[in-house]
Amino acid sequence: MADNQSTYAVLVADRAGVITAVEADLGQVVAAGQTVVRLARDGEKEVLITVPENRLADVQAVRDIVVTLWAAQNVRYTGKIREIAPNADAVTRTYAVRIAVADADAAMRLGMTANVAMRQAEAGDVMVLPLTALYQQGEKSALWVVDAASQTVKLAPVKVGVFREDAVTITAGVKSGDIVVTAGVHKLTAGQKVRLAPAPARK
Repeated sequence: MADNQSTYAVLVADRAGVITAVEADLGQVVAAGQTVVRLARDGEKEVLITVPENRLADVQAVRDIVVTLWAAQNVRYTGKIREIAPNADAVTRTYAVRIAVADADAAMRLGMTANVAMRQAEAGDVMVLPLTALYQQGEKSALWVVDAASQTVKLAPVKVGVFREDAVTITAGVKSGDIVVTAGVHKLTAGQKVRLAPAPARK
């Protein structure tokens, strides 16, 4: 029994890595299950960022991710979302997002500060409009488009891309040059006459 118990004091890593923290002192009596050291595994590195809930849709629509280090901003790495936390942090109310960096080299060391740039996977022409322009019909989205000849409005169903803090991207349903109502959309009816505001004078 004494031989068995003596083996409990020997900590064996299940895989190769680097010890990043020691959370027990020499000679300290520790309880079963208490953390003694923290081990970072060798292999693929990752960057941890936090995302507010109103930007989660932007992150999920990402196509390309570029990671740069604050210590070496001229070197770019390719990132890929590995995990998005299923629930928000209780204090910050943000979601943890882990980005794997497959092409990390020796210059990327544990604990470094990184910048993450993301490009959304939006194909074709994309329009960015104020949130106030969006008109909801149940689960469908639409915009009020003005016919310049008759100066009347009609409802145009649209496909919504992603929501931003104060705007929304429209991926289909309207085209370049269309005049869209951006205020008072819930007070309009189909065929209603409107008056276009004069264009601001150019200086």
